[in-house]
Amino acid sequence: MRKRTVVLLSCIFLLLVIVVGVAIVLLLYHEPGFYRNAAIPPGPRREQQSKDCVGKFITLGNYMSFGSGKDEWAVEITEEQLNSYFQEDFKKWGDCASLEKLGISDPRIVFDKDKIRLAFRYGTKPWSTILSFDLRVWLVKEPNVVIVEFLGRHAGALPISAQSILETISEHLHGGNSVEVTMYRHNGNPTAVVRVECDKSRPTFQLRRIELEDGKITIGGLSRDSDQQAYLPIAPKNEQFQAHTEQ
Repeated sequence: MRKRTVVLLSCIFLLLVIVVGVAIVLLLYHEPGFYRNAAIPPGPRREQQSKDCVGKFITLGNYMSFGSGKDEWAVEITEEQLNSYFQEDFKKWGDCASLEKLGISDPRIVFDKDKIRLAFRYGTKPWSTILSFDLRVWLVKEPNVVIVEFLGRHAGALPISAQSILETISEHLHGGNSVEVTMYRHNGNPTAVVRVECDKSRPTFQLRRIELEDGKITIGGLSRDSDQQAYLPIAPKNEQFQAHTEQ
């Protein structure tokens, strides 16, 4: 009788382990709805939207490097343009190959009014999952410093820490001497402090706007040769990031 009880309990325990294991696998393999919906169908429109996105990048780079010939400039990029770029021209650049070596591929992005939703495939099929992040982005008073706070962090449908992955990505994003990425904790969340043109005593531009709307982002600033260019302090919408208190 006792042996039967032990066998029965063992079978029940094994069954629970199998059920839990299957549930975890299903959660890891879950593909977020926003990730699926952000994919752009192949065709002439996707190709054109990708080219338009590359054009926006070039325009933004020219504004930052040479100015716009006017006091203030702004570039608007839609999520359709960015997702088309990720599926088209991005794959032709070395950055894509470098990320694939880290196990990162097929990025997607969605812009909401108060956050950015970013996701990508991590790992190699069939042993891969979708890592997704909800990001809050804002500027601080120090010129050309962008704060990126990682809010929700998931592998499939499972909440994760992802600290090591974020640190690996931040190391990859270092742009030589001109971009510096430092990871901190803010409100308990991993937070990237991105300093642009940190190697210059007098930057060639000043970021003044990073505005989110449903489906698009607007990045704006002042050129160095602008009469208004006095590097006026920026008043963030929410709060100032105090890096030295969040380490």
